[in-house]
Amino acid sequence: MKNLLYKPLLVLGCWFLTITGGIAQNKANKLKSAPTDIFLLIGQSNMAGVGPIESLDTVALKNAYLFNDKGEWEEVRNTELEGTNRYSSVKKPSKQRLSPGYTFAKKIAFYTNRKIGIVSNARGGTTVSWWQKGYTGENDFDLYEEAVAKAKAALAATPGSKIKGIIWHQGEGDNSKTSSVHYLQRLKKLVTDLRTDLGDSNIPFIAGEVGKWNNRGLGVNPKIRLVKDSIPYADYVSSDGLTSINLAKNDPHFDTYSQRVLGGRYADKAFELIYKEKPSGATLFNEIDFKGCSVLLIPGDYTATDIESMGINAKEISSLKVDKGYKIQLFSENLKKEILSADKDQASLNEIDLPSIIRVTKTKSPKKK
Repeated sequence: MKNLLYKPLLVLGCWFLTITGGIAQNKANKLKSAPTDIFLLIGQSNMAGVGPIESLDTVALKNAYLFNDKGEWEEVRNTELEGTNRYSSVKKPSKQRLSPGYTFAKKIAFYTNRKIGIVSNARGGTTVSWWQKGYTGENDFDLYEEAVAKAKAALAATPGSKIKGIIWHQGEGDNSKTSSVHYLQRLKKLVTDLRTDLGDSNIPFIAGEVGKWNNRGLGVNPKIRLVKDSIPYADYVSSDGLTSINLAKNDPHFDTYSQRVLGGRYADKAFELIYKEKPSGATLFNEIDFKGCSVLLIPGDYTATDIESMGINAKEISSLKVDKGYKIQLFSENLKKEILSADKDQASLNEIDLPSIIRVTKTKSPKKK
């Protein structure tokens, strides 16, 4: 009788060990892929994402993770239909398209070589008042409470992680003369409350200007530019050169290329403000005289596709700035032909060939005698 019971018990024991061992291994794998540096991305529609998503934007990113609606981390990527705000607990029913979150995650992970976590919880069509702690007005979507809850859930799911920064893009809803007057005061209170409730009074905060075409942003952008001097551990990124998804209709939303550029600018600023390293190298512009969309490149080799994924079509490079101590080279035909070499600014690049490789290098410092 003992022998008859032994085999089923042995099989059951092996099955139990296999299952529990698999669960433990799965948990260990999740911890290995968990981020250490978490960023909270909040704001209105441009942070939620309206720009069309192209194939370049659907590639899964290395060392960058998105907090999903199951309370778990997954690779940062856009689907063909929805962007990085798709798991927002306060999003509008419409599809969440391309936002700055994707390029931000890509570039800051590249800069730092750290595991980056993105918690995106934006909602379109909101004002800064609606984001205030305890707001109970007509448009109460619990924006503040949901943002804090989502950030805390991400921290709880990731032992050893830290909120490294808050990335904010909002302001179109407060661009009028009457609203913009109170914008900075309300933004300061929002940042103070977020820092308090997230348990760190020094969490860096980075805001972004709204679009400037057709004289947009004249009310709120000057207030946004004051955050650096008005809020501790805060700064802003410019929207210079960014373009509308539909200029004819004066649409306030950034197009695909501009969303990519904006995300890169947030990463450039975060690297400087949070990690205390200012990215340097060369900056490309798609208009002459250093105007239009711009992309900063640190030393390395970049293909035309790489440049496009950052927000500039390589065939539209029209001027460039080179930081002191750096050099940029443009090659065609897979490094066989150099079409440009510069260690200083070039205000106008007329009818250059389409580069296949763009190389940025740090020049050797002259030896001291």
